Amino acid sequence: VGSRLQSGCREADTVARIGGDEFVILLENINNAEMAATVADKLKNRLISPFIVDGRELYVTGSMGISIYPKDGNNVESLLKHADTAMYRVKETGRDNLRFFSSEMNELIQKRLQMEKKLRSALTNREFQLYYQPQVRLKDGLIVGVEALLRWQISEHDFIPPTDFIPVAEECGLITALGEWVFCSSCSQAKKWQDQGFHSLRMAVNISPKQFLDRDIANMMARTIDECGLNPMCLDLEITEGLIMQNVERSVAILSDFRELGGRVAIDDFGTGYSSLSYLKQFPVDKLKIDRSFVRDLEKDRKDAALAEAIINMGHGLDLNIVAEGVESRAQLSFLKEQRCDEIQGYFFSRPLPEKEMTALLQKKLPLT
Repeated sequence: VGSRLQSGCREADTVARIGGDEFVILLENINNAEMAATVADKLKNRLISPFIVDGRELYVTGSMGISIYPKDGNNVESLLKHADTAMYRVKETGRDNLRFFSSEMNELIQKRLQMEKKLRSALTNREFQLYYQPQVRLKDGLIVGVEALLRWQISEHDFIPPTDFIPVAEECGLITALGEWVFCSSCSQAKKWQDQGFHSLRMAVNISPKQFLDRDIANMMARTIDECGLNPMCLDLEITEGLIMQNVERSVAILSDFRELGGRVAIDDFGTGYSSLSYLKQFPVDKLKIDRSFVRDLEKDRKDAALAEAIINMGHGLDLNIVAEGVESRAQLSFLKEQRCDEIQGYFFSRPLPEKEMTALLQKKLPLT
């Protein structure tokens, strides 16, 4: 990578690797921001071609943050800090791009630092809680499972959305501790419901990419299930398509270990990630969850309806269970029933509920359809 970057710069410029996968490039005699963007774009294009390592093609992308002297700083420290801030903003919004530093971005980074501080405090003070959204079997309308969803409540009526704090937790290294808390709490609650007589109720738990690739993830799951005394046959692990493709060999090993324990594996947000379907043959998968983006418009968009129908038929052809997410209307329900979808989840039946309310709903044992 360093060699390619160097070949795209002038003799007067400096290319330096400062650690890990981070490089700093100092451009001399740049008269305006457009010139800097042109050079950055040229360097980004240098990374498009694959790197051949031990006979294998490896692909690398570049997230680039740009700061300009003296507008963005009059010393090395501030220029590097501001370029770094801009780079992280690129990573937040899709990666493989470039971005300039701005005062607005500086405000964002300050908010991020405050969020990190609050996150650490929240973990210590146990401010997180789990809510549960029912998964309903279409053939009889009964609740057969719940999805555990993380909530951070900061006051009686105020919550911080997961979309605000999960990325911060991943960047500052707290996601493993937070994810372990979610998994342990989900297993404990599942065991509690089993003891209350809901023996076949399934608990679905989401795993974040960084937690999934943690070396101890398999041991942590096995240890937690054992300590809780939980029947693992009632546990679903939900992961995204993109996650399992980050490290195919490791993903297969982790998922296989989990299934050997007795758990099941669900692909979350199916149809929005990795474009190849071949992995469905490779990976130990039991369930597909149709992403809500297909369900939302299937009443008025025939393409979404066709995609949902295709996923259901393909999944059944592979002996997979199919769950539709984001069901909010009677028309969506009718369509999914007609297409023989197995289970559905969404506001049409229930919003995510805290433990007491979810328990009360389970105790009614009434069909929801």
